[in-house]
Amino acid sequence: MLKNLEDVNTLRVPDPEKDQPLPQILKAGSLLRREFIDRVFIMGRVDQGPMALTAALRGYSQFFLDLGEEKNGPLIERLLDICVEADIRYARALREAGAHGTSLGELGSDTISPAMYRKLGLPRLRIFYAAMQEKRFPASLHQCGNTAAVLSDMVSSGAAILELDPRTDARKAKETTRKKTTILGMVDPANVLERGTPALVQEKSREAIEILAPGGGFILGPGCALTPETPQANVEALVECAAQFGRYRPDGTLLGR
Repeated sequence: MLKNLEDVNTLRVPDPEKDQPLPQILKAGSLLRREFIDRVFIMGRVDQGPMALTAALRGYSQFFLDLGEEKNGPLIERLLDICVEADIRYARALREAGAHGTSLGELGSDTISPAMYRKLGLPRLRIFYAAMQEKRFPASLHQCGNTAAVLSDMVSSGAAILELDPRTDARKAKETTRKKTTILGMVDPANVLERGTPALVQEKSREAIEILAPGGGFILGPGCALTPETPQANVEALVECAAQFGRYRPDGTLLGR
């Protein structure tokens, strides 16, 4: 943890090939690619976006206090720049190790104001996704909570996929992202996938397909990370629903219709 913002200039960008545990993750990616080749999509998650990584380094409570002090601005900006550089370097290493794509999880508008998101987060997200596009490495952006206030900004980041949870209005999300990017979600990972039944999973999955799939640009999935307690039967119900109702014909219409 970075105890003092003034220590930012003592930081260095981690080397994914040397600094543990990153080499072990790269090794796992290489093993998966060797075993599965291109039969499955290997998502090598960078995981924390620049603001989320900065908050982790400072501690979330302290980071929010830092943001309230105008004099901290240059140091926060420097720390964010180091974090996005680390994200890019790690993502490139994951690609070389065999991953087919990557993902960032960033602080959303449930956590910081849309104005602060646009000032501090969005410029770095654009740098990251431009670097991924340069390498033709598909990269997604996840933000927990209701993202409606910054949804158009998320689209403008350049992310190939937006991972959205069910607190964002699905119809608004479809309207904002249509023909611009792809949505991954928006089945509730807690109340449906962890605590629900296979029948409820199918009901909510079909609802998501009906709203989000027409015209393309949709991948059915959980709105956030699954808990270890998620029943296997519920995961299977999600996959089966996608196979039965979510496949597209060559003309873009849904097979399940």
